[in-house]
Amino acid sequence: MNLSKQDTKREISFFNNLNVNDYNTMSSETQSLIYSTIDRYRIKGLVLEAGCGTGALGKRLIKINHNISVIGVDINRNFIKQIQKTNIANYQAVVGNLENNKMFDKEKFDCIIFPYILHHFPVINNVINNALFWLKKGGVIIIIDPNGSNLILKISYLLRVFLYKIFPDKISKYASLNEKTIPIDTFYNSLKKFKIFSISSFIVIPNRKAPRDFFGMLSVIRFILLKFYYFLPFGKYRGSDIIIIAKKE
Repeated sequence: MNLSKQDTKREISFFNNLNVNDYNTMSSETQSLIYSTIDRYRIKGLVLEAGCGTGALGKRLIKINHNISVIGVDINRNFIKQIQKTNIANYQAVVGNLENNKMFDKEKFDCIIFPYILHHFPVINNVINNALFWLKKGGVIIIIDPNGSNLILKISYLLRVFLYKIFPDKISKYASLNEKTIPIDTFYNSLKKFKIFSISSFIVIPNRKAPRDFFGMLSVIRFILLKFYYFLPFGKYRGSDIIIIAKKE
């Protein structure tokens, strides 16, 4: 197995077994952050929704911002077919792998959004370098991801790896085995060729109830600890999630 590349078969299998309603779980707070970022930096033109899933984010984006069009890309053919059935103006959905540099032409996009997708790749440099190639000069990337520098999430990830050895069938239903935590320093290093406007963290409130079982109880405990950790009066980047805005110079 090539450890520098994403295990795409594992990724597709996980999301094929996931309820579509569970897939579209981006919180309203996170969506608002993305929309306000688009407005703040006056982004217009062609936007890439990287790892679009069923396209919920991009479809909403073109409804509230008529100055952009969106291409959504995902490795899961079932999701892309679902989008294509709706035939939405200014939204094009394609099957593709973000690790494939030849998927799009050089300097094609004005903006690339990575909504909770980069932590599914073993080496994010592969994807970030492609984004640099696909972005126009002055183009903006927006990254939303779990905060890999958050102590609670680090412990949670290690616990998940441990529990998978005991309950593989149960744990594999809660998270793709490709998922890992990415420290903020890793993002800094990967974005050296970009001008970083901002990196900030925030707390995400779950928008669906946890299952009433042992693993659901662990999810509730994790959120309580994340919330407590976020409101501690010291330290930086204490949120459960991060948003990064950077520009190709």
